[in-house]
Order: sequence, then C-alpha cells, then structure tokens
Amino acid sequence: MSLFLISCSTDVREQKTFTNKLKAIDEIVYNNPFGARDSLNLISKDLLSEENLAYYNLLWNIMKDKCGEFSQITNDTLIYRSLKWYRQSSDKYNLCRTLLYSGMSKHNSDTSGFTEISEAEKIFQKESFTDIETKASIYRYLGNILNYKYWVIVFSPKLIGNLPDQYLNLSMNLYKSIGKDNAADLVKIDMFRVITYAHRPQLELLSEMDKMAARRDLSDEVRFTLYKLFSSYYQGKSDYEKAIFYKKEIINNNLAQLPYSDGLTSEYEELAKLYKFTGNLDSSIVYSDKAIESSKEVGNYYFMAYLNKSACLEEKKEKEAAYEAYQKYYDNHVKHIGITNINKIKEIRSRATTDLLYTNLSKERYKRLLYISLIISFLTVLSSALLLYVYLRNRKRCIKIKNDTDHAISAVSQEITKMRLINEILGVPSANMSQLLDNIGVEAARLRKVSKESSDILINLLGEIRNNTKNDISEIAKTEKFAAQFPDVASLTELSPYDKIILVLANYGYSNKEIADILANNHSSIRTLKSKLKEKILISGDLSFDPTTTFPFLNKDLNKSSDV
Repeated sequence: MSLFLISCSTDVREQKTFTNKLKAIDEIVYNNPFGARDSLNLISKDLLSEENLAYYNLLWNIMKDKCGEFSQITNDTLIYRSLKWYRQSSDKYNLCRTLLYSGMSKHNSDTSGFTEISEAEKIFQKESFTDIETKASIYRYLGNILNYKYWVIVFSPKLIGNLPDQYLNLSMNLYKSIGKDNAADLVKIDMFRVITYAHRPQLELLSEMDKMAARRDLSDEVRFTLYKLFSSYYQGKSDYEKAIFYKKEIINNNLAQLPYSDGLTSEYEELAKLYKFTGNLDSSIVYSDKAIESSKEVGNYYFMAYLNKSACLEEKKEKEAAYEAYQKYYDNHVKHIGITNINKIKEIRSRATTDLLYTNLSKERYKRLLYISLIISFLTVLSSALLLYVYLRNRKRCIKIKNDTDHAISAVSQEITKMRLINEILGVPSANMSQLLDNIGVEAARLRKVSKESSDILINLLGEIRNNTKNDISEIAKTEKFAAQFPDVASLTELSPYDKIILVLANYGYSNKEIADILANNHSSIRTLKSKLKEKILISGDLSFDPTTTFPFLNKDLNKSSDV
C-alpha cells in the first residue's frame, strides 16, 4: 500500500511539473511563438495526463496561429479533444480559448465555427477576462465568419448589415491598444475582403490598402496577405495585368516560401491561369511547367498544372502535345486520388489508434483512481473507527470528571449550608450576649441607688469584659493571615486594629446593629466608631487606591434607617 501511494504521489508531482512547464510556455506563446514551439517539442505527449494533454493541444494551436501556420492545420481532432476536456472542467478561460481555436479551425471550411466562437465571446464577457489579444481574436473571426456565412453562402446581407465591419473595427482597435500592429494590419485586410464580398464602394478603403502596400515596415505575413488579396481583387475585376503584377510580387519577393503561403507551386499555377485569361498562352504554358517542376522539387507532383497546359496547347492547335499533357493530368489525378484515399485511410486508422490509446489510458487512469478511492475509503473507515474509539474513551473520561466535579460541588454545597447554619446559630448567642451586656449596664445604673460599691463593681466588670473582647478581636487584625486577605485594609496605618475589623464588616454590608451584636458592643458606639473611621480614611492623602471605590460603604449615609 505504501509503495502504491508513493507511486501515485510521484505521478501527481510529475504532472504538476508538466503543468508548471505548460503555464510557463503559455506566458510566452503570444509574443514568442517560435520559442514556444521549441519548448513544446521538448515535452513528450505520451507522458501527459488528460488535463495536461488538453492544455498542450490548446497551446500547440495558439503557437501555430501566432507562427502564421494555423491555416495548415487540417486535422481538428487535437483541438476537439481539448474542447471536450475543458467543457467538463471548471477552467473557463481555457474553455474560452479552445472554443475560439476550434471555431477558427472550421472557419475556412464551413460556418459551424460561428457557434463556437459566439460561445467563446459570451464566456469572455461573463467571466470578465482581461486577455485583450484573445478578445481581439474573437471579434476578428466573428466578423470574418459572419461575412463568409451571409455574403457568400446565405446571400442575405440584410440579416447582418454592418455587423462584420463593427466586429473587425473592435478587433483592430484592441490589437492597436496592445501594440500588435501586425495583427491590426491583417484585420484591416480582412475589412477590405468584407467590403469586396458585399459589393460595396471600395475606393476609399482601396486607397488605404495602397498606402499600406507602400509602407516599408510591413511584415512578410502582412505583405503576402495584401498582395494575395490585391491579385484576387483585380482578377475579380478582370484587370488581369494588375493581378499578374501582384502575383509576381509574391514570387519575386520570396513571399511564397513563407509558412502562411500555399507554396511556390500554387503561385506558379495561379499565374499560369492569369496569363491564359489574358490570352498569353505561351506564358501560361511556361508557368504551368514551372509549377510542375517546382512541385517535383518538394516531392508533390502537381497535376492541375497539366490541365491548364493541355488547354493552352489545345487552343494553339497542338493536339498531340495537348493530349500528352492531358494524359499526364489524368494519370497523376488518378494517382492523386489513390494517394488521397490511402492517406485518408491512414488518417482514419491513426484516429482510431489514437482513440484506442486514449481509451486504454482512460481505463488505466480509472483503475488507478478506483484503487486510490478504495484505499482512501479504507483509510477513512479506519480513521473514523480510531476517532470513534478516542471519542468514546474521552467521553467516558469526561463523564467520570463530571461525576467527580458534581460530587465535589455537592460536598462544598453541603459544607456551605452547614457553615450558614452554624453562623445563624452563633448569631443568636452573640446577639443575646450583646443584649445581656447592655442589660447589665442598665441594672448597674439602677443598683447605684442601693449600693454604690456593688454598682461600681458591675460597671468595672462590664468594662473589663468589653475591653477584653475588643482586645481579642483586635488581635485578629494583627495577624499575617488578615493582612493577606485584606491588603488594602491592612495598609491603613491610621486605623487601629479594632477599626480595621469594623471596616471589614461594614464593607461586607453589615448594619451597625449587626456589627454591634457580632463584636459584643452597643449600637451607638459602633455608629460613633464608623463615623470617626470614615473621617480617618478620607483625610489620608498617600493611598495607592481610591478608598471610595475600594470601600463602597463610605458613599452611603451612615444614618440610614437600616443602620438604626
């Protein structure tokens, strides 16, 4: 189990490394597509997970587009697989870009890409992405597809009006805002193509195109696209001389060798047709031969040039040569069909093999995920059992602690109840003792009329009892225990020990009568002592605390009826 978990962990780390590499490539693919291509070629697709493979295929399409080679992509299987993956993921940004490139791959063949690019636009707006270049690309291809769909296929221009122009204007302005002048120039060419399809007045825009062609800072891609458009435009106007001029400009400036071109053979073949339109049959035959020779050099025997050559020879009444050229056209055409069918079979077989590979890969990953799920489930059950055991053990311990605490609280409560009862019982003799002493004092005063000597003896005895009681009580205030319990009271050096006892009792809220009963003194004496005690405290100026806060009774009226 440990080895399996380590293996799974290693695979996760490896895929995370691939993800980080792909993210690094994503950061440069727009501005350095050729460098991105080198980096992508260093990654083995066979080692990628489905998620990383979807990301890889998306970046590959973006790289091809930015290298000017996107038109060469005829197999949309890769971007389709990426789209299938991102539709079931939460990565809306890559879903948006995949929809864009999936729609772009269908742009030149049909109009079904319009639905996907429109969906990309909606996602972009909903998620408020900040990728200006992707937004500009979305608007560019929406404009181009709308134009192609309604002007060329549906023939219903009223359905869209100037919408293609609006999209392309938005795209061009966005490209300019991020300094992508090359892309902005290409969109400008797209706008000219839109107007051409719409059969609208083209003079003003044609003048702008001429000015663009005169610029020296044009990239090869823009210059090739512009010359290609001019050649097609003038051919449509039956101005074959100008069409031939721009076609030769492509050839003479080596623009036909660029990746976004269909190649030199195609340019020769189109030039041969243009010369045929002008009636210059010899030149048409020359360029047909050049098309054939150039196709041999690249290993692609271009048979369509034979058909044009045969037609020219036939017009020149050279029947044998025309027949020979047509025979070569036929032979190569049949051969081409055979090769095409074989390649189609190979492509279908390759797709089937790829599908089988992906299916097996998915099965393996499913098995691995199943094993991981079973292990996680087992560990979850085991963890749950351990947690339940710990919970029940702690619960039992908590119940014991609760019972012990309840027992202790019950014992303390019983002790407090007992102390309260004892205090109540002791309070009765204390009150009676105070009353007894007061009664003895009254009787001693009456006895004075009968026997002055006996009266003096009783009064002296009563005074001695009160003094002894006072002295014994005062001793309590002199102990360290008292000082520890009542540090603020003990710090009042102006007060006598007896005063401190009275202060503590008064601060606890006892009335004058209750204090008198507790101290075996009379009520009037306690009142007098409390009044003097208050004066002593309030006149002390070197206290480290506020006495009115520490001793709340000082704020009360000493003569309240409750103290009487």
